[in-house]
Amino acid sequence: MQIDRLRQLIRPRVGPRQVLPVALALALVLALAGCASVQPEPTEPRAESPVQLVDDLPDWQEVGKALLLYHMLVAEIARQQGDTEQALAAYLEAMHLTRDTRPAEQAAQLAIIRGQVDEALRALQRWDELDDDNAEVDRLLGLLYLRSGDGEQAYHHLSQYLGALDGEVREAFRGLGELLGREAQPALALQVLGELAEEYSGHASAQVALSQAALQLGERETALEAARKAGELDPDWRVPRMLEVQALVNLGRAESAIDVVERLLAEDAEDRSLRMLHARLLVNLGHRERALEEFRVLMAQRPDDLEVAYGAALLATDLDRYDEAREYWQFIAKRSYQRAEAFYRLGRIAEEEGDLTEAEGWYERVPGEYWTDAQLALARLEMERDDTEAAHARLAAVREQRPAEQTRAWVQEAHLLSQRGEPGAAAELLDEALEAEPGDHGLLYARALARVQLDDLAGAEADLRAILEDEPDDAHALNALGYTLADAGERLEEARELIGRALELEPDHPAILDSKGWVLYRQGKPEEALDYLERAWARQPDPEIGAHLGEVLWTLEREAEARAIWEAAQEIDDEHPVLQETLERLLP
Repeated sequence: MQIDRLRQLIRPRVGPRQVLPVALALALVLALAGCASVQPEPTEPRAESPVQLVDDLPDWQEVGKALLLYHMLVAEIARQQGDTEQALAAYLEAMHLTRDTRPAEQAAQLAIIRGQVDEALRALQRWDELDDDNAEVDRLLGLLYLRSGDGEQAYHHLSQYLGALDGEVREAFRGLGELLGREAQPALALQVLGELAEEYSGHASAQVALSQAALQLGERETALEAARKAGELDPDWRVPRMLEVQALVNLGRAESAIDVVERLLAEDAEDRSLRMLHARLLVNLGHRERALEEFRVLMAQRPDDLEVAYGAALLATDLDRYDEAREYWQFIAKRSYQRAEAFYRLGRIAEEEGDLTEAEGWYERVPGEYWTDAQLALARLEMERDDTEAAHARLAAVREQRPAEQTRAWVQEAHLLSQRGEPGAAAELLDEALEAEPGDHGLLYARALARVQLDDLAGAEADLRAILEDEPDDAHALNALGYTLADAGERLEEARELIGRALELEPDHPAILDSKGWVLYRQGKPEEALDYLERAWARQPDPEIGAHLGEVLWTLEREAEARAIWEAAQEIDDEHPVLQETLERLLP
């Protein structure tokens, strides 16, 4: 929390900074004191009574009044000038000259704002002496003692605070759980909150506060235990169950979290938020079919809910349920919700289904944030039908109209040229791009790939080294360089080291797993390579990964399995150059 969390509760009254010497303030005090007997009665009543002097001052009471007036005036003038340090010092002096709580209140506020814990505690202690029934003072004292590391005093005052609220304990605990969950001393915060929860053991709200704070502080087991206790104390309260779900998710026990949500849905099948949560949990666990079914239920319950339709559209698209996805995206587009994405997604669906005319029609309509994506897709379609002039003109227009996207346009154009079997033209284009954008990592990476196609391994290595000089932990550049060396059969140990570094940075990335398997295979270790390639294929069925995995299986004389993998890879892209080369080389 630090003390700045408390500052949010208080705002100083600070005016423009001016220079007014303390001597002048003293002169004003004396002038006001001297003229007191001749001042006329005010025509209107004061909104606030003056600060009262303490009753038990010695015979020099008049001097005490003047001192009080002096310190209060100095404090107010300093505060108006923006000199909160002097204002605080004056309020701290004044608070001991009166039984009125206002100087102590002002001192506490300023000390909290300034982050001065000791002064804030002094002011609050004085305020507590003068008004020991003030629950807010106990709350602030408890938090400040916690900040200073005094758990015993923190517990004492927070217990006093809760005891003064009687029937409002649930709300009080809710606020405490949020505040203590932001504490910089998590162990002490949880200890104090645990003691308070034990004191109020019959209140579910106490366990909820403990669970909330524990979640914020990363104490997931404590959070789960407290949430379950709260649920037992108040079975009809939804909050403990939701905290239980959150704790289970944080503990990596998503299946158990789904069980809790499903029990709640059995009690209230119409609860939209619960069903949305259920769908999200299913997606996170990879149960996309079940998640889509939940969105279908939601659409039946709320046919006009655009957020639900959007989630259903994304899932149906991801699952290649194009007819269903098209209905959702069209529904979304007609209501101007996420229209740019809807038009783009409809274009992608039409393209996947082979209707390129319809795809182009949707792409041409895409506005806003998806405009560049649509233009790149249109350029791809134009290049595929050999209308290279139109594709080049379109990508040039993207670079002109969207300067922030020009790297993407350069890279797309180079990629399309490489796909057409023109890696030399791609490299020349990227030379030109790098003259305009020297050192751009995206352009360097793309040129390295083009140079690999040209068998210019030295040039490719130079580009990738340039990236790594700027970003030594760029996993993709490390992997690309390692794979390039491995595929060429050169400096295999260095290649293995580069790929190993990349794998440490991104241990589950399919392309890096594939590279690791491939370099091991190149080193004559097909058994070790197999595990990495199988993991890569499981995470991303890709023609190149399939080509590599099939070759390793073939080498291990598991020919039937190799053929099955290659057939699956061909179904994805039977024209992939690496896959074609592998099959031509190995199959009779």
